[in-house]
Amino acid sequence: MPTFPRLIHLIPAKVDPERFWFKVGQTGRVVERRIADQLRSTAMPEDPVILRIYTSHSTAPSGPPVSYAELERKFHKLLGAAGHSKTNARSGGTEWFATTTEFLDQIALTLDLVVELRDPDL
Repeated sequence: MPTFPRLIHLIPAKVDPERFWFKVGQTGRVVERRIADQLRSTAMPEDPVILRIYTSHSTAPSGPPVSYAELERKFHKLLGAAGHSKTNARSGGTEWFATTTEFLDQIALTLDLVVELRDPDL
């Protein structure tokens, strides 16, 4: 779940000043590598920071594969159902939501995911 430092501190979401814009999406790659690749194709005002990584408890090779695409759909559905706005920008992707880290963590725990905290200073 990346965001931009300035978005956390200076630009609250329009619908609720306690919510901020976070990108909620999945990748089959190393998160830092995926974000670095995205930076090359977009004009961002600053480097994003990773606040959370959510992963499955299931790491056993013999178990059923984890569908992170399905988990992403569930995250997005729960965010929408709770009224946590999705960006309506024409560009920049459809994975940006006005929400809180606390709410995202609760979704992850509800979906039985591991919550890895990153960059605790933000």
